[in-house]
Amino acid sequence: METDNFKEIPISERDKAYYNAPLLVQQNGKLDPRCYLAIDRLKKGPADYKSILGSGKPYTDPDFKADQSSIMWKDLVSPDDLSELGSLLNTNWKRVPDLAVNKSKPLKLFGDEGVTLNDIAQGGLGDCWLLAGLVTEANTPERVRSMFVNKQDAYPKEGLIGMNVRVMNKPYVVTIDDYLPVRQGTGRLAMARGSSDGDFWVPLAEKVFAKIFGTYASMNGGASEEVWRMINGAPSQIVKPKTYYAKAQELFKTF
Repeated sequence: METDNFKEIPISERDKAYYNAPLLVQQNGKLDPRCYLAIDRLKKGPADYKSILGSGKPYTDPDFKADQSSIMWKDLVSPDDLSELGSLLNTNWKRVPDLAVNKSKPLKLFGDEGVTLNDIAQGGLGDCWLLAGLVTEANTPERVRSMFVNKQDAYPKEGLIGMNVRVMNKPYVVTIDDYLPVRQGTGRLAMARGSSDGDFWVPLAEKVFAKIFGTYASMNGGASEEVWRMINGAPSQIVKPKTYYAKAQELFKTF
């Protein structure tokens, strides 16, 4: 596929094997146009969060809009995925403060109890691989806190969230606004949800990854080692005990 804005670029077998996410590669070895969109977003850089945070002025992300284009590109999903995820197109978008159960309480990014393993709940998207990676990080709450440029527990009035990630092993800050997709009729979050203590860091982290990958639907299936690689910047691999039993035994000794 070639247009004035998207030119196909060959990608090496090594890159396909090691960096299979967020670069979405078609079978012909060319980059998916959603990859170009992700690259353009990263090259553009984050919003000027240092000046926006504390300004009191609501922030709206011009690069990941609160509409169907951020949910999926229907012409680039398989019929099976469209059948599975099509209902997600029936969504509205609300800011986090409008989603709070108890609006009389001050909002906190990490909730009243801070980061816990109970914060992660999957929604209507098949991104258990992403949420499993976040669960692993939540075992050490400071790791989760360090992911965000929002260092305070108090929720930012501006609705701007920034996260530190690594893509292609390069560090980036990715910023989003806090509009989240909710199901029409129920008003419940359509994607990942937090726990009952009022935290929102999980659905907001999910949105950051959706922006990197191009759309929410682009994350319907994946591998948790990519999450660890993108958050921690450390190499990761899958160990198959039946094939590498001795290696797995040695690995488990380190825990």
